[in-house]
Amino acid sequence: FLKDNLPHIKIIVDPILKSSSGFDFMNYDDEQLWFQLLTKVELITPNYLEMKTLSQSRDVLEATKEWAGYGNILLKGGHHAEHLGVDLLFTNQEVKRFMPSETLVYPKHGSGCV
Repeated sequence: FLKDNLPHIKIIVDPILKSSSGFDFMNYDDEQLWFQLLTKVELITPNYLEMKTLSQSRDVLEATKEWAGYGNILLKGGHHAEHLGVDLLFTNQEVKRFMPSETLVYPKHGSGCV
């Protein structure tokens, strides 16, 4: 609907999969549906744990590189154990790293608990 009515619109999707209490918001195990979505939007912005779930627990970076062949992905690093706060932008064969501007970085949740 959006693309049909506003062909130049930029759509960004933040795939919120579950609440911090564990409630699932959606069925996320069909990669082909996500690939179709990626071809229609400008960007998706999963965090590290969401991408791990979306890629069915495969290596997250390898899965994100594969998915980036269908569209742009900003892999948010707020939940990455070794690289906390480092965001990675995956575009067609390119990866850009965005370092946190703060020295102390804490994982946060978005479903209302902060």
